[in-house]
Amino acid sequence: MSAASVSDSAQVPNDWNIVRLGDVANIVMGQSPPSVTIVDLHNEDEVVNGLPFIQGNAEFGARFPVPNKRCTQPLKTADQGDLLISVRAPVGHTSRVDTPLAIGRGLAAVRFVGADSSFGWHILNCARQGLDRVSQGSTFEAIGSTELHALSFQLPPLKEQRAIAAVLDSIDEAIERADEVIVATERLRDALLHELLTRGLPGQHSEWKEVPGLGTIPASWDAVPLREVLVLSQPGAWGEEASSDGERVRVLRAADLTRDGRVNIDGAAWRQLSPRDQVRRLMRDGDLMLERSGGGPGAPVGRVALIEGMSPIYCNNFCQQLRVDNDRLSPNYTLRALWHRYIQGTTARLEQRTTGIRNLDYDGYLSFPIPVPPLREQRAIAAVLDSVDACIERAREERVVLSATATSVSDVLLTGRLRVDQRE
Repeated sequence: MSAASVSDSAQVPNDWNIVRLGDVANIVMGQSPPSVTIVDLHNEDEVVNGLPFIQGNAEFGARFPVPNKRCTQPLKTADQGDLLISVRAPVGHTSRVDTPLAIGRGLAAVRFVGADSSFGWHILNCARQGLDRVSQGSTFEAIGSTELHALSFQLPPLKEQRAIAAVLDSIDEAIERADEVIVATERLRDALLHELLTRGLPGQHSEWKEVPGLGTIPASWDAVPLREVLVLSQPGAWGEEASSDGERVRVLRAADLTRDGRVNIDGAAWRQLSPRDQVRRLMRDGDLMLERSGGGPGAPVGRVALIEGMSPIYCNNFCQQLRVDNDRLSPNYTLRALWHRYIQGTTARLEQRTTGIRNLDYDGYLSFPIPVPPLREQRAIAAVLDSVDACIERAREERVVLSATATSVSDVLLTGRLRVDQRE
């Protein structure tokens, strides 16, 4: 197994050196004490020997609280200022340590002693793909102490290390600010969604009524079970695996639904459907796709998305194709109303679990009331929320640009192909 590398000796500047991580950093490989048993993933107050306990898993950096007990063996620890790196799948994910931690399997703590710590942070981030390639040659998709110590990279003089780190830190900070804007705007949208679907447009209503399941809504609005405003409700079809000589169609799965009512069209699978299913189950613009089976921890079943500009497209048999009566409901407004139902926890309460699979109580879902304002107000509500979504999408696009910038700038700065101004 070859060691991962982020260096290119053919392009090393004269005043730079090629070093190994083990030459400039102390590395502590995590190992869970055998006397510790993970019993509670929710009580963040419980610790081991006075330290929060953390180990690597699919959600890198997840804390695994355990009973507050003493262990006879010395703990493997990471101190404030150290860098954590995952050494089991997903390999190469990094995190800064802001408080002392006891580290378990799947993690290693890296403490730079012969290089600037901030520069080292960017080196480890740049090395992620190389480490991942090394791990794929392992039975368990992991890297060991030998591979981590042997990671090679180019090391400039200390002053230039700090100058490079300052440039890359500024880009990281811009990405963090973009993330904060996205999160804040998403929260604003969800709060606005609740306000518009329970109080209507500002200044339009002064009288109210209580509707079981919905709470307070304007008195002039109707509230009817969802089934009464649907003209089509049918499961999708998964079909057969596409062959080279058959007609292929795109089929969406629940995994292609985002957590904010959108569809990841790029994730659609190419399948073969019978001619009958191709005709009967073709989704039109304005149809809704509802997740009936799926979900997971923190993501209840019942996500929904609007189909627009995707035809020809289908959904699989774990999802439901819905079509509303356009004389009574705007499809875009319906999406908002059903999404509000989801984030309010209604679908979570309608979950039925069998053999670990989360299924939606569909009859209960159809029986649950939906608020029905006049069509003109429905469209106005949807337009307001569309404008907020447009702001979120712009912020996401800016975030993608910043991330691509970080990758390209890291590549040229960490290899010395572009030198930075080192003046104080």
